[in-house]
Amino acid sequence: MSKIFRVRKILCRCIQMMMVVVMVNGWDVDGHEAVGMVAMSALDGRASNQLKRLLQGKDAVEDAGWAHKAESAIPWSKPLHFIQQPEPFSNTLVINDITCPDGQCLLEAIKIFYDQAKGDTSKSSQKDRLMRSATRLPVQVTDADAVRFLINLIGDMHQPLHEGSLTDDFGRKTLVALPNGSVMSLYELWDHDIIQSTIQNHPQFWWSGWTHIQRVDTNTYNADKKAWQEDNTAALTKWCQENAEFANQFIYTNPLTNERFPLGGDAPIEVDAALLDKWRQLLIQRILLAGSRTAIILNDILESSAAPGLRSGSIVTPPVADEIEIDDLEFGNGQPPRRRQRLDTTSDILLQLGVLAVVVVIGLAAYLVFMMVSKSKGKAGEAGGLRLPTVVQSKKEMLD
Repeated sequence: MSKIFRVRKILCRCIQMMMVVVMVNGWDVDGHEAVGMVAMSALDGRASNQLKRLLQGKDAVEDAGWAHKAESAIPWSKPLHFIQQPEPFSNTLVINDITCPDGQCLLEAIKIFYDQAKGDTSKSSQKDRLMRSATRLPVQVTDADAVRFLINLIGDMHQPLHEGSLTDDFGRKTLVALPNGSVMSLYELWDHDIIQSTIQNHPQFWWSGWTHIQRVDTNTYNADKKAWQEDNTAALTKWCQENAEFANQFIYTNPLTNERFPLGGDAPIEVDAALLDKWRQLLIQRILLAGSRTAIILNDILESSAAPGLRSGSIVTPPVADEIEIDDLEFGNGQPPRRRQRLDTTSDILLQLGVLAVVVVIGLAAYLVFMMVSKSKGKAGEAGGLRLPTVVQSKKEMLD
């Protein structure tokens, strides 16, 4: 083993240990922030400028979790993060099979926030873009909040269990047992644990810059963009149906054996390392796809002639608190929400900032060593021992 390789291994281990210290309180919006990073990398210049104006200096990463943070102030928004399919395993699932009581669901919410953010509809070309949602909000949100909701909800749409089945309450009533001995709901595994375990066990991968539009297949991105430009309502409906079918084919069914899982039973489903790794790869694909589609929608809204007329501000005043519930666990019949601990004292904040500074320094050193090793080999290897998946659409390609 070369000296450089030993140094690199030690540095990576140090980063991993430090990240565990930093994340003891839980970073429950990491998935949404990753989606935001992909989206920002694909935003055109004009759209990016308009977004930062609307969000008062923030972007799709910083406000990625806003809709979840704001739930305590606007509890009527909780159902808008989900859409229910009555039965899993349907091979002929159509969008009409997915239930949306009184228009209060994920698909209809995206439509209404898109219609508002689209701005001036006096022109016939703009009117043709309207989706005419069945949702009726109890209060009128600001234009900026409509954009914030879109950023968050498009990410939710690509977490397939947000379009899960009533049979097991979006995966909350189905337990899984992981190789490390922990037991949790299928929903929590997909909504939180896979991401956090990846950050803790493979930090050099998570922070390696994979959240970029270049990681999305060009043909896939261009096809989605063309579909949105031709008929945005049909494209959104297709994406929603795709993710509901994904839940059936790859989460409620073992993608390695094609065996359907028993849902809602007392005994947990055994998840081995191979299945967990496959789910991690598929989750990363969903994040990349969510980010690319978020960018398509934001570019459509923010590059229009009406964009400068969109107003900033928020219906949530004062600004949302630092405390955040794990992504929607409180909606439905799930477990009580876990919350991020507040930093109530100056000493707590300084301690966290100090730890973060150490992580940044170690990370920079590790990156420099990694680049030296990569140059000596002529190319960089797979980040963190994880294979970065290509975003694909067909079931056959996903299983390969």
